[in-house]
Amino acid sequence: MKILNRNLKNFSKVSTLLFITLFSCVCFADFGVWHYDGPNSGYVFSLAMNPKDSNTLFASTACGLFETSDGGNNWAKVGEISSYCPITTCLVINPLDDQVMYAGTSCDGIYKSEDRGKNWRNIAFQTMAVNFIEIDPQNPSTLYALVSVNLAESAKLFKSYDGGLNWDDRTPSNLDYLGIYSVRVNPQDSSIVYLGVDNSFLKSSDGGIHWEKMADLPCPSISCALEDIQISKENPETIFISSGIELYKTTDGGLNWRVLGWSNLYPNMGNILSFKVDFSQNTIYLLSFMYGIFKTNDEGKNWTQIIDSKYRFALIEIDSSSIYIAGGEETSFEPFCSGIRKSVDGGNSWSEIDNGIMCSFPRSLSISKFDKKALFLGLGMMDSQCKSSFYKSEDKGKTWIGGGLEGYEVGDIINDALNPNRIYAIAMTPVCCASSALYESDDGGINWKQKKSFVISFAIDPKNPHIQYAGTADSMPSISGALYKSNDDGETWNELPLSNEIQTYSIIINPQKSDEIFISTSKGAFKTEDGGLNWQPFEIGGTRNIISLLFSEHDFSVVFALAEESENNFSLFSSKDGGNNWTKLNSFNDSSDVSISLDPTNSSVLYALIWSPQPICTLMKSVDGGINFKPFKYQLPEKGIANLLIDYENPANLYATTKVGVCSFTQPLDVFEMTKLKEPFRIKVSGEYFKEGIKIFIGNDQAPWKKVLFKSSGELIIKGGDKLKSKIPKGKEVLFRFVNPEGDEAQFIFKR
Repeated sequence: MKILNRNLKNFSKVSTLLFITLFSCVCFADFGVWHYDGPNSGYVFSLAMNPKDSNTLFASTACGLFETSDGGNNWAKVGEISSYCPITTCLVINPLDDQVMYAGTSCDGIYKSEDRGKNWRNIAFQTMAVNFIEIDPQNPSTLYALVSVNLAESAKLFKSYDGGLNWDDRTPSNLDYLGIYSVRVNPQDSSIVYLGVDNSFLKSSDGGIHWEKMADLPCPSISCALEDIQISKENPETIFISSGIELYKTTDGGLNWRVLGWSNLYPNMGNILSFKVDFSQNTIYLLSFMYGIFKTNDEGKNWTQIIDSKYRFALIEIDSSSIYIAGGEETSFEPFCSGIRKSVDGGNSWSEIDNGIMCSFPRSLSISKFDKKALFLGLGMMDSQCKSSFYKSEDKGKTWIGGGLEGYEVGDIINDALNPNRIYAIAMTPVCCASSALYESDDGGINWKQKKSFVISFAIDPKNPHIQYAGTADSMPSISGALYKSNDDGETWNELPLSNEIQTYSIIINPQKSDEIFISTSKGAFKTEDGGLNWQPFEIGGTRNIISLLFSEHDFSVVFALAEESENNFSLFSSKDGGNNWTKLNSFNDSSDVSISLDPTNSSVLYALIWSPQPICTLMKSVDGGINFKPFKYQLPEKGIANLLIDYENPANLYATTKVGVCSFTQPLDVFEMTKLKEPFRIKVSGEYFKEGIKIFIGNDQAPWKKVLFKSSGELIIKGGDKLKSKIPKGKEVLFRFVNPEGDEAQFIFKR
C-alpha cells in the first residue's frame, strides 16, 4: 500500500548498553552558518596507515575520507572518494610518496588521489567492483588489482605499470581454480608475486606472466579460499595466509605449510575476517566474525581474546606500539560496528578514537518535553549494530551520550513530560521492516523493553503520562491498522472505536484539555473530546490522506494539516477554529515528499522540507502562516537535510539531521519592514528574532537610540516624536542598524 510505504520512507529518512560520551566542539556561536554537532561516529569501510608515519591514518566511510595525524585523537574530513559508490573495499598508500593514494570501490572501479586524499579521480574499471589493490613496495607505480563484475562474482587479476592508467590482464589461465581472493608482492623482489585462490597458493617469478601451484594446503573443509597473505619484510620466505577457516605458515616461500590451529579452537566456523602479523614481536592478531578479536604469541598454540564477541570489527592496522581496529563493510544482514578503537598495551585495554568522524546516519531528532535543553537522536541502518541507535544530548548538541537500542533503526522518540528518565521510542530492526514496535526506557535510555508491536505513531497524555495512545499497522506493507489506548503506562492496551483499515500517522493531544485528541490518518483527520470513546471526522478539502497535523502550542485553535492529494502532490491547509473550518493555503506539486515544521512560539512561521523525485531536498520558509513560502535564504548543510527541528526556547535556533550527523543553525535577526505611524512620530519595525535589549543605531550615530519599545520577537516601536523625525529628513534614505545582545545585526534603509 502506497500510504504505508510512504510512512516507512519517512521513518527511514527522518526515521551497548555501554554508555559512550562523544564530544563535539560546536555550539551556537556564529549566526547564519550551519555547524556539524555530531555525534562522532563512523561506519568505516577501509582503514589505512601511512607507511611513513604510523600516527597518520585514513578511514574511509560512506560520508567521505577522514584523516588523523595524532594517532586517532582527532579526525578531520579530507575528501570524498566517490559520491556515486561510497563503499570502499580497500585503501592503499604509496610507500615512497604518501601524497599518492588508491581506493577500490564496490561498484565503480579504482580511484586515485595525488594530494593526500583531498581530491580523487576515477582511473579504471568504471562500474566494476575492486576487491583488492596491492602496490609493489619496490616500484610503487606498479599495481595489482582484483576486479569483478560485483563483489559476489569471481575476480580477475590485473596489473598496471604506470600508476593505474593502463592495465593488463594477468589472470592465471593454466590452473584449475574457482576464484582469486588476495595478491601480494615479495617486498624484496618485485618479480615474485603470490596469489591466494581456492584451495591453492600460487606463485609467479616473472611479475605475473606465468604461475605455478605451490604445495597443497591441509584444509579442514572442501572449500578453502585463501583470503589474506602476510609476508615478512625481513625474511620474505616467511609467509602467513588465512583461508577464512584456518591460519597457515610457511618458512620456505610456500613449499611446505604448517597449520596454526585456529580451527581447533572454533571448529567448522569460517569466521576469520582479517588478521595481521607483528613480525617484530612474533604476535598474530585475528579478527573473527563470531567470537571477537584474539592474539597469539606462540603461533597458535594459545589464543587470548582481547575484544569481546559482541563488538564486531573487521579492519586492523598495527605498528610497533599500537593496534587500531575499525568497523568494516556489511555482510548479509550483520553489519559490523562503526567507529575506531585503539590499544597501546597489546590489546589489554582499548579507547574510542573516532572524535571528528561524523557519519552516523541519523533517522530522527526530537526535543525533550521535560528539559528543553535535551535532544534525542535516533540512528539507523549501518550504525545500528554496535554502539547504539539512541543518543541524547543534555546541552543542545554540544556533547552526545550513546545509550541502547543496539541493532535497531530508531524513529520517533518521545520523553515523558513529568519524568526525564522515561523515554519512549518507535524502532524497527533493519532486517525486517515489519517488526516496528514501541520501546520504553526508565533509566534515561540505557536499558529498553518492548511495550507494543507494530506501532507507527505514539503520544502521551501531557497531564497524566500513565495514559498513552498508539497507532499500529498490522503488517508492512498493509492497509490495516488500529488505534489503541493504555491507562497503565502501556502494560495493557484497549482498541479504540475506529475502522481497522485506518493507519494513524500522528496523534496530537490538547495540553490544556487532554481528552481532546486529534489524529491524522490514511482515511482523513478525526477528533475526539472524550478521550477516544467517540470520534468525529474533519472535512479537509475533500482529501482523505492526511499526512500530519500541527498545532500552535500557545493557541490550540490554530491547526495546520498536510495532505497528500495525489501522487507527488501535497497541500497545506489551516484552521483557526480548532478544526471545524479549513482553508487551503498552499500546494507543493511534483514533490516526492513534504515535511512541515511549525515555530512553537509563532504560528505565522512555518518551514517546509520539500523533496523532488530525484530526490533533491529544498528548505522553504513562510512568515505569513503558510500562505507564501520562500527559499530559505541561507546555504543549507553540505549533506542536505533529512529532518528539521525548531528550538522551543529560542526559535531562531534550528537543528537538522543530515547523513553525517546533527547540524545546528542560528538565524540572525531580520528586518522586513519599517512603517511610519501617526503623531507623535514613531516607526513600527517588523521582522524576526528581535531580542529584549536590542540596540538601534540611526545613521552615523555611535550611541544607540534610547526610546525603543520591544513588543515581541517580531515587532519593535521606535519612539521619539519630533526628535526622531528630525533624524530622518523627508525624502532622504537613512540607514538603521539593529544589534541584538548576542551580537547579530541587521540593517534597513528607511525613507519617509
